[in-house]
Amino acid sequence: MAQTLKTLERDGPVLRKAQPVIPPRVDYSLTERGYELSGLLVPLVTWAYNNADDILKSPLQP
Repeated sequence: MAQTLKTLERDGPVLRKAQPVIPPRVDYSLTERGYELSGLLVPLVTWAYNNADDILKSPLQP
């Protein structure tokens, strides 16, 4: 998970903010680019969820 968060931070959709507290804490949030991306992914995930039965029943094609 740490590597995934580093990649998302590097690529721009996630902002990492280290908090100066004991014990150490890091907060993550979506950037403007992250919100834009989520607006594209949510409909795709919804479609996949709604069609999962048909997708799983269909034969694999080479």
